[in-house]
Amino acid sequence: RYILDAGGARAAAGQEGEILAWAADVARALRCHVCVGHVRLDARTGEMFNSQTTLDEDGETVVAYDKTHLYFVDEKWAVESKTGFAQTSLSLKVIRTTTKTTTTTTT
Repeated sequence: RYILDAGGARAAAGQEGEILAWAADVARALRCHVCVGHVRLDARTGEMFNSQTTLDEDGETVVAYDKTHLYFVDEKWAVESKTGFAQTSLSLKVIRTTTKTTTTTTT
């Protein structure tokens, strides 16, 4: 169940580094992009954002995005993005696998 109050959001923001480190480990281990939602605390202003960070297969941040339109439960603790909508391009690998069946006939 996803509902945070201001105290819960502030506690979750304290785990942002741990969450992003975990996501980076997963990205590197699986050699894939990982998108993870988290609470982001702006250390300068003290404002909290409902954010999503996308990491590449090397565990490096490709883009971090703060939500522009908040869900009503997020309005209790989060601030809308100051920069508006964002877009980015991802370079994704396409891996195709085939299964070869070998049939051996003995006569």
